[in-house]
Amino acid sequence: LDYATYAHHPTTWMALVWTFSPHGLVFAWFAAQLMRWMFSRENVIRRERDLNRHYLDTTSAIMVSGGMDGRIFMINRKGCELLGIGSGEALGRNWFEVGPPPPLGMATLYPDFQRVLQGNVPLERRSEYPIVDRDGTERLIAWENAYTVDTSGQPVGLMMSGLDITDRTRAEMALQRQRDQLEAEVAHRTAELRAINQ
Repeated sequence: LDYATYAHHPTTWMALVWTFSPHGLVFAWFAAQLMRWMFSRENVIRRERDLNRHYLDTTSAIMVSGGMDGRIFMINRKGCELLGIGSGEALGRNWFEVGPPPPLGMATLYPDFQRVLQGNVPLERRSEYPIVDRDGTERLIAWENAYTVDTSGQPVGLMMSGLDITDRTRAEMALQRQRDQLEAEVAHRTAELRAINQ
């Protein structure tokens, strides 16, 4: 150990107090209580972090958080599964290169993201755009967007949660096609009946 590290280590100061103080036992007891409290606080924080991670990983929504440069610093299990990459592989990569399809991501969405973070354009709380899944197919995602801010309240990134609405959208489109066909058939039959009745 170098002097700077050793001189400022808590056990060094406890040993110093123990050696030169007539009340060393009291100070040692106090130091032990302080260290016990610090370790218990660390365990509480670790449990809270693990519980939050569990919540993120069990939700059916995609959760992505990125910095000002668009780099991912948090993505949950659902996002990784849909993209077909591991969490460690996704962290540090630019979301707009990894998630949205190539022409849309860096050419359109990334410049819009930069304008929002600079305050030139208001943040759209809700948006829809596709991402490319592990099979190379596009999945339409409905996104909820929110700023992540620093201690002074300045935006430092974006938190996005998304639901895959691809199947729902396809079902709505199929239903609309059937409705249009039915209306066309009804109009055709009505015209035939009018022709017969005349």
